[in-house]
Order: sequence, then C-alpha cells, then structure tokens
Amino acid sequence: MRKSNEQPIAEVIKDLLSAYKLEDKYGKTGIVDAWHSILGKAVSSRTDSIFIKGNVLYVKLNSSVLRNELSMAKTKLLENLNEEVGKTIITDIVFK
Repeated sequence: MRKSNEQPIAEVIKDLLSAYKLEDKYGKTGIVDAWHSILGKAVSSRTDSIFIKGNVLYVKLNSSVLRNELSMAKTKLLENLNEEVGKTIITDIVFK
C-alpha cells in the first residue's frame, strides 16, 4: 500500500514561499492589504500611496488632520497590522 503524500494547501503554499524565500514579500503585501481592511474606506480614500522599505511602512496621506491622528495611534497601528499577518513585518510607520 502506498503512503499518502497529502498536505493541506495552506501548508504547501507556506513551504513554497519558504523554499523560494518569498515569505517576507508575501508578508509585506499582507501589511498593505491590512492597511485598507483595518482602517476602512475613510482612511483608505485619504491614502495617496503606501509602501514598505526595509521594515518601515511609508504612508502618504492627503489630510494633515488624519496624519496627526494616525501618528498618535502609531504603536497600536503597528501591533494591529503585524497581528493581521501573523508576524512582525514592520517596526515603524512614517506618515508623509
């Protein structure tokens, strides 16, 4: 009798990402997606651009009031965004 080589698809994808050293890029993409889902349409519509360089998330906003509000909540945002992807991807957020 042959031994089954079945694995859950999530595990296979995780192994593939690991084998090709794409885990970080996948996590960074998850952070950008999480920005929009966690903060909602109001913040998302005022976000001009968002990208990650190194371990820093750069967010360009078109509202100075919103920029100030989010700056005060930076620590909580970092926790929530990293928690959404399941590991620490970003260590800082820069609002422009």
